[in-house]
Amino acid sequence: MPPLTITIIARNAEATIVAAIRSIKRDNAYPILLVDDFSSDNTADAARDIAGNQITVVRPPRHVGTGLARQTALDHVGTPYGLWLDADDEMLPGRAEAHVQALSAGADLVYESCYLVSEDGGRTRLDNPEFLMQPGGMLRCFERNWVHGLWGGYRAEFARSVGYDPSFKAAEDYDFLLRALLKRPQIAFIPDPMVLHYDRPGTVSRQVDVTTTFSQAAKRKHDRVAVNKALKDFDLGWLVRAQMDMADGRFADAAKLLRRQSVSQAALIPPYGKSERWVALYLSAICHIKIGEYAAAEAVLAEAQALGHTPEGFNALGVLARMRGDETAARACFRSALDLYSDYFDARENLAHKEATRITPSPLRGQHGRNIY
Repeated sequence: MPPLTITIIARNAEATIVAAIRSIKRDNAYPILLVDDFSSDNTADAARDIAGNQITVVRPPRHVGTGLARQTALDHVGTPYGLWLDADDEMLPGRAEAHVQALSAGADLVYESCYLVSEDGGRTRLDNPEFLMQPGGMLRCFERNWVHGLWGGYRAEFARSVGYDPSFKAAEDYDFLLRALLKRPQIAFIPDPMVLHYDRPGTVSRQVDVTTTFSQAAKRKHDRVAVNKALKDFDLGWLVRAQMDMADGRFADAAKLLRRQSVSQAALIPPYGKSERWVALYLSAICHIKIGEYAAAEAVLAEAQALGHTPEGFNALGVLARMRGDETAARACFRSALDLYSDYFDARENLAHKEATRITPSPLRGQHGRNIY
């Protein structure tokens, strides 16, 4: 029996599936399992034409979305290990063997660096933050997803013990990761880029509002006692707890927690590159905005901006100015945000549309990412 199956979920991916399959066949003969999620094009036939006997094609019991499609893949994997590949991405040479090596050494989950490929063909290397590899570092994924590619290798038995939520139509891999973390898995990181991840207009991760909705839902699932137990000795536990309260709509509770927190004005939180004090102030301001305490939010933002001008601070001040009817001040703030970060999606949308009031709920990442933030 081969040690690993390469698993792909696809829906109407005829335009990209051939390149994905060819990238697999260039390097190895591991079995391929394609979950065709009721495509209306020739996705399955195109994949079979290239892969031949190397591929097995199955369908979920019904079309719901990515969560059920991934669970269907897990249900059909017959090898000890699996390795995800998105239907519009490509594997680089040596990827499968690198994952087999890490999984054989005892890892339950394996993640890797990747290249983000833009529409013009340019490549940006995305390395996972170093803090994730430190003790407890992965717990910050309860704050937000810090892993650039959740499409890595997995021990099939462990993955099935976690499972995918069939109701999730996006961020199903983030939901899987959070539930997996509470099982204390062994996680390995491959430092070298192993995937070409294409930034295409139709990619699910570019549907920011949908992905955000399901990401917040993933956080809300978790029993606070279990999460707090995991965070007990973690220095940034306050940050994770505050973000989970915010995801749960408990903005007043989050604001109280942040006010009580003794934080450093000097210590920087990676990879934000901003002090603990600034992050606590910014999140407090977002909480005040969410519960309609606009004057308090503006005062807290002014205090945060006094520690250093930031694009998300200017954007939030611009939204508050727009809400009180001062369009001139609002547009000036959005321009200031874009002067500091020219690709800032929320500020760009707010400047382009007079009715827009897009608030960035968390500090900007401060590093290259595979999505807008």
